[in-house]
Amino acid sequence: MRSEKGVVRRTSHVACRCLFGGRSVWCSVVALLVVCLVLNGCGDVIRRKFIRKPKARPKPQVMIYSDEGGESQPIETLYENHFLYWKLWQVEAADLLDRTASYGTIVSMKRIRDTVEGALTELRTIRGYLKEEKAVALDAQIAELERVVESLQGDLSLGEGGRLRRQLDQQRRGIERDFAPKEMQSWLRAR
Repeated sequence: MRSEKGVVRRTSHVACRCLFGGRSVWCSVVALLVVCLVLNGCGDVIRRKFIRKPKARPKPQVMIYSDEGGESQPIETLYENHFLYWKLWQVEAADLLDRTASYGTIVSMKRIRDTVEGALTELRTIRGYLKEEKAVALDAQIAELERVVESLQGDLSLGEGGRLRRQLDQQRRGIERDFAPKEMQSWLRAR
């Protein structure tokens, strides 16, 4: 150590005052090391470690339905299943119309049409399982449901929604009474 004018300086430490304004050499070495690591690509590893990965969105699953497997089931089971499907579609359509008419809730017209068309499809399937005498009786119900589908092509007023809901409920009760699966056993076609 030597002293000049009251200032004590150590000669064992090398100071790098020119780079970082009086900080030690160790600070500049660490900074230089970090810069080298980032430039060499190690910064990518650090970035991947501390930055959130975007969530992977699952791809929508495609469901394929086929009636071909139904041939192995007895016709009574097929009739009962399609009757239940029709009833579910019909109740859903009446519920949507009720929400539109009673509560003024905005329900998509496409959704209402799809439910009524689903009920109509199931009625046509049911008709294929019946003997001709009973199938003719079901044709009137199918024609009535087709008129409901046609009336749903335009806009729907609150009063019209209530009227259609009552019509669907009345039709559902009539079909449940006249075409119940337990009473149709003798009217089903043989394969």
